[in-house]
Amino acid sequence: MKKILRIIGALLAIIKISEASDLSKMNLHLSDKNNKIEYYSSFSNFYQNNKILNNSFNSINTQRKIKIHRNDFDQVVYMDLKMDEDSLILHREFNYDNTGLLSLITNRIDNEVVSKSVFGNNELGQKFFEYIFSSNLIMHSYNYYTEINYENKLPIKYKFVSMNGYDIGKIVKKYDKQGHLIREIWYRGKSSNILREFTSKFTLNQVLFN
Repeated sequence: MKKILRIIGALLAIIKISEASDLSKMNLHLSDKNNKIEYYSSFSNFYQNNKILNNSFNSINTQRKIKIHRNDFDQVVYMDLKMDEDSLILHREFNYDNTGLLSLITNRIDNEVVSKSVFGNNELGQKFFEYIFSSNLIMHSYNYYTEINYENKLPIKYKFVSMNGYDIGKIVKKYDKQGHLIREIWYRGKSSNILREFTSKFTLNQVLFN
């Protein structure tokens, strides 16, 4: 699994989420409006809209690394990343709000969520900003995004990033073997300096917080 995650990390590095405004406008025109499935050999070809049109056996096996499905508005609905025809590395789902802006990206491996990117203001992000800036701070609806990483189906890290790529801060969560949250740490920016820290201890009949 760690090897797979390293491969995914390398693939995801090609797509910079800090360019979210570009991702939200994935409206490349199709030559065939009735065909909503597209194949690409690389991300660079995807961005240049250089689709694979050859349906030969060799084309399917050696070139179709990225499969794109679009909705009726020409927005990307999901993306499959493959090493070859039979090995699906990552399934990525795209969700949009009612104005057409990208609101959520969900990454799955073997149908299990490994990470999410939530675009725009959210409850945890607002609490984080109120603590490090001001309780009177009002975040605009679409000026940052939150990267959420999962392990064993539990969120282990929330990273808050501005739309221009500035690291605002992060929240790290740790769990015991039973999946109980035992530690939560808040950091500002890329610093390792702790802003806040919460710990809890689970016993048979009670939870103790520090």
